[in-house]
Amino acid sequence: MKQNKYLLAGILAISFLATQAESNDITPYFSIRSQGLNTPRHMSGLVQQVFANNETNLHGTLAAVFSYSRSFDNNDITRCLFGNSCCPTISISGSRVADRGANDWLADYFFLPTDFKSSLSFSPRIDNVLLDFNFFIGLDEWAPGLYITIYAPLVHSRWRLGLCENVEMKGTSSHVPGYFTPHT
Repeated sequence: MKQNKYLLAGILAISFLATQAESNDITPYFSIRSQGLNTPRHMSGLVQQVFANNETNLHGTLAAVFSYSRSFDNNDITRCLFGNSCCPTISISGSRVADRGANDWLADYFFLPTDFKSSLSFSPRIDNVLLDFNFFIGLDEWAPGLYITIYAPLVHSRWRLGLCENVEMKGTSSHVPGYFTPHT
């Protein structure tokens, strides 16, 4: 009977997580943090040496870990940066464009002609290449619990927006004099 309760609880937890994963209302979160904050990667190659019971001799290790990570779902990144309504493109149109959409960005605000029209599409990607260097030396021979450790992650991170603009109308109409001056 007890196993059935655990089985039922597990099935309910898995079904809850599966329904949450399919929701499109979840906004991705980009953690802007140091790449060196990955504890499992930092500890690889060191755990056996750090927690060894070697109080009588000098011991240590040198470890290097290479890793590569890349984003894959560029639509989620675009949705996070610009909102759900713009994906996959953002339309930009001037105030004098006849078929101006309700959600179009106003070209006038970018000092573009009032009859300008274009669309922007994005294909963002984030790449990280990382090389972690770890050095540990236990100095238990001289003082129990004394050690020196050096941790040096080398990271190359590349964030690309992947912007592509399709200009439909370059526009020729200039702004009316005083259009951008504040009215008092």
